[in-house]
Amino acid sequence: MPPLDRRGFVAGAGLGAVLGLGGCAAAGRAGGALRFAHGVASGDPGPDRVVIWTRLDGASGPEEVEWLVARGPGLRAVVRRGRVVADPARDFCCKVDVEGLDPGATYWYGFRAGGRRSATGR
Repeated sequence: MPPLDRRGFVAGAGLGAVLGLGGCAAAGRAGGALRFAHGVASGDPGPDRVVIWTRLDGASGPEEVEWLVARGPGLRAVVRRGRVVADPARDFCCKVDVEGLDPGATYWYGFRAGGRRSATGR
């Protein structure tokens, strides 16, 4: 699959919004169990930083979400971690600007909340 540039992302996001598939579109939260149904995403990379994103489903109010960035796909060699709040005002979307990374290195990242883990991104 070819890399997605900014223009392709914006076009795809617009189409998703029209079709009701937007990344932060309201999803059924009635189930109550926390989950990361929309997966994870990253973007806006810099020499020593990147933005990571997810959306928490199943929350009825603000919920603390742990994020971590590691050197391997098992997320054991953690190099950065923190917490962010998924709240209704942001449709439970979590966006973190992770700084202090080594230029040119490959990292993996993920999120945790309520005993649930997101998919692992790279």
